[in-house]
Amino acid sequence: FVNNAYGKDLADGFKSNFEKFGGKINAYVAYDQDKPSYRGEVEKAIASNPDALLLISYAIDGRKQIVEAIEAGYQGKFLFGSSMAGSEVAPGPGCLSADEPGLIEGAFGTAPAGTGFKVDQFDADFKARFGEVNCPPFYYQAYDAVISIALAIERAGRANSEAIRDNLRAVANPGGEKVYYGEWARAISILEQGKEINYEGVSGGVDFNATGGVTSKIQIWEVKGCQIVPVLIVSG
Repeated sequence: FVNNAYGKDLADGFKSNFEKFGGKINAYVAYDQDKPSYRGEVEKAIASNPDALLLISYAIDGRKQIVEAIEAGYQGKFLFGSSMAGSEVAPGPGCLSADEPGLIEGAFGTAPAGTGFKVDQFDADFKARFGEVNCPPFYYQAYDAVISIALAIERAGRANSEAIRDNLRAVANPGGEKVYYGEWARAISILEQGKEINYEGVSGGVDFNATGGVTSKIQIWEVKGCQIVPVLIVSG
């Protein structure tokens, strides 16, 4: 796992729950980002020939770790955290190696899900603009965050941190007229009429709780034919 708050928190959470349900962790190895090689960390992680190797890694680092694990003789299953759901891992036919395209075939991973009403239109627009079949991890959530902030500014009539804080729930939580992806002009028109809106994002409902968090759904994906293929959506 990557040696920062993101990686450590996820690794600790997985370890606690996996062991609670009877699983065994053979190695618990942290790594530092942006190294040219992770051979030492990889060899520690696979020394006991585990059934599965979980990589809570950023995609560029994780790609190196996958290759080095396979070069070291690892033949078990790969499991990936959400930051591995990118084209660096499964870029299409011939992923990782043109000669061995099935090296990570059947690997599973997670990613924040996009379950909003117009997510298919967002995906089509994303592909048309950037040429990517799959949005990189957190793109749905990042887009919704930007739009929610912009709508809060529009409602407040000013752009500062207090205005954003005080208006986020008003534009995103239930109670107003629902607006969706691609309906910016309509949302502004409703606000200009003095009415309330409820922004429903491409990630799903953007409903802020008492502590400012938004509960998201999680996508389980599998590598099939060197493509990242959604398998299941579960509640966060």
